[in-house]
Amino acid sequence: MDPNQYYALLYDMALATSGETRTSPLLTKALQRLLYHTGFPCGYYVRLNFYNIPGDRFHEIEHAICGARETRIDYEDIELTESVIARGSQLFEDADQIRAIIGDRVKATALLILPVKNDGVFLLLSTSDHTFAKMPYRELLTPILDNFSKNLALTRANETNMRNLEQEILDHKSTLDALKIAKEEVETASNAKSDFLSRMSHELRTPLNAIMGFAQLLAVDADQLSDVHEDYVKEINVASTHLLNLINEVLDMARIESGRLELNLNTIHSEEILAECLTLMQPLANKAVIELHMHLNDKPALVSDRLRIKQVLINLISNAIKYNKAYGHVDIDVRSDGEHVVFSVKDTGTGITDEDREKVFSPFERLNDRDGVEGTGIGMALTAQLVSLLGGSIDFESKKDVGSNFWVRLPKQPADALQQAHA
Repeated sequence: MDPNQYYALLYDMALATSGETRTSPLLTKALQRLLYHTGFPCGYYVRLNFYNIPGDRFHEIEHAICGARETRIDYEDIELTESVIARGSQLFEDADQIRAIIGDRVKATALLILPVKNDGVFLLLSTSDHTFAKMPYRELLTPILDNFSKNLALTRANETNMRNLEQEILDHKSTLDALKIAKEEVETASNAKSDFLSRMSHELRTPLNAIMGFAQLLAVDADQLSDVHEDYVKEINVASTHLLNLINEVLDMARIESGRLELNLNTIHSEEILAECLTLMQPLANKAVIELHMHLNDKPALVSDRLRIKQVLINLISNAIKYNKAYGHVDIDVRSDGEHVVFSVKDTGTGITDEDREKVFSPFERLNDRDGVEGTGIGMALTAQLVSLLGGSIDFESKKDVGSNFWVRLPKQPADALQQAHA
């Protein structure tokens, strides 16, 4: 074998196919170079697909370069046996042997078979009108085709990976589109719910105010009422106050969820706001025979919404009183913790079980629901939303029949986004 001939074909083949990342152009360039160097006028690349059925092999013409109609073959005519392919690169010039492989549709005088390992085979044809170069095909082309088979395998793997990646991208895009639609639907439903709650709250407050007004007028003239009627008036006042609190809390939750609850940010001194809350809660504590204790380890200040912080603390202290034991006590503490202020409310009450822990901040959940304990069931849910709105966090620890300790962590300075949103 002429070494120059081998190196020329090797270089030409490598130069033509290097850097090609798609199968079809790769096969085209390889087939063009093989036809050019061998002198054959017509060539095919036949893909061999294996189905693990003994003796069964399906042939598919994946690429062809063939100008003359009389040299065109059909994949159904091809009969490539295991033994023929196993012999590697070989030239057939016997008419019967050629017909046995490609059928008799094409009157070929020569057939060159060039197997590509684990993929397919090149078929190069020559008719009586064409001559071809005589060369040691097996020695010359086998190492070149072995190298080409590796390149082809990488190219096919690359195309498969690209198709899988494109499908994953399409699937991911479809998922994102579905999530976007679902998010819009949830937001629409949430806004509709918030609008409904807001409208209903306002609609209920109008007749409720009238009821409360007339009940208060009757209470002023209680000396003119019988004892039974006086009890009725008290029940009306208690029930209407309870309903008004429920409406107000539902309205606040609707505003928070719709992003329409305005915050008024000011500097707040912790000892002052705790003193105000204890003053408001003292009558309730006296009635329940509960002692309130305030502990000021230090007196940190913070910038936040005074009304909403007071609303949070009053709700925590109120629950600590209502769910406490007779002659129990409630300890209210405030301390500085780095860039945060921590308020804690600890009671000696009934406590919360581990099973009920996840329900504490859920709306309309009444834990320890006992006779005589008033509540709307959404106070803690609203408290958690208010704390989150203020940029803080709320948590607790509790032991059944021992008591609970709730604490709220609020930033001393609100985040920039919070300041801008409520500037």
